[in-house]
Amino acid sequence: MPKPLLLLAVAVSLSSLTAQAQYIVAGSTTNARYINLRPNKVLAGQRPGVNQSTDSLDLDGDGRFDLQLTAVVSTVNFPSYAEAQVHPRHDDVALYSSSQAPALVAFAAADTIQARGPQPASSLPPNTWGSRSTIYPYGPSWLVRLNNNPAGNQSYGMWLGGQDHYLGLRLRAGGSWRYGWLRLLVQTTGTDRLIIIIKDYALGNAVLAAAAAPSQPWQVHPTPTHDWLRIDLPPTATLRQLRLLDVCGRPVLTPAQLPADARLDLRALPAGTYLLHGQLTDGRQLTRRIVKQ
Repeated sequence: MPKPLLLLAVAVSLSSLTAQAQYIVAGSTTNARYINLRPNKVLAGQRPGVNQSTDSLDLDGDGRFDLQLTAVVSTVNFPSYAEAQVHPRHDDVALYSSSQAPALVAFAAADTIQARGPQPASSLPPNTWGSRSTIYPYGPSWLVRLNNNPAGNQSYGMWLGGQDHYLGLRLRAGGSWRYGWLRLLVQTTGTDRLIIIIKDYALGNAVLAAAAAPSQPWQVHPTPTHDWLRIDLPPTATLRQLRLLDVCGRPVLTPAQLPADARLDLRALPAGTYLLHGQLTDGRQLTRRIVKQ
């Protein structure tokens, strides 16, 4: 069980936000619960040595862990990988995720973090807020992923380069959302060493935007799966578009429009993690993370 981080809490601002405020600015501590980690929390995975380091954060100080962070590298030299992982611990916390889920969006200082964040090109699935039961039910998201395999060396993620970035997050409170940020830095030296440096974070004191009740317009099962994937829709819902993407955001399966209770044949796909993205005829966007074994 991960131990709680040793924190120095800096109380910032006791005034409440206006009812109209629906955002927080990355790096700002105004009207927020602000925690400065002194010294910074460092998670390191390396080969040879300890290949995995994990810790958790209680963002609002209620005694419940909200996020788990892990620096991990593979125990073998080839093929090998390294990941900086973040995992929501429950469904009352959500992370702003890129269209190449499970990668996470990196915000810069002074960027606005709000319900509707920056979006990619229209040809890609939209960025979205993801919780444990939506796109992260079977594993973590990542800041950075490095691979070394027969296809060569690959690096993915918005946190490459060894610079500070801000993770956009929100926490459900009384049927509404508190928006916040977490400042991190990721350092890598290939797939044999990866370090996450956790510096500070802030969570708005006031409720910033009404949180919609959890909606389940479709069910996808089983996952993990070995062969077939079943998609169950409500009787009145119809899919306009359905795509299965790999972790780099590339379409690997794009079937024609499907009726309710459709099935997808995944037998030809290699084992791994995929993102199932669909759009209903009423315009709603649907996203699920899929694990093929």
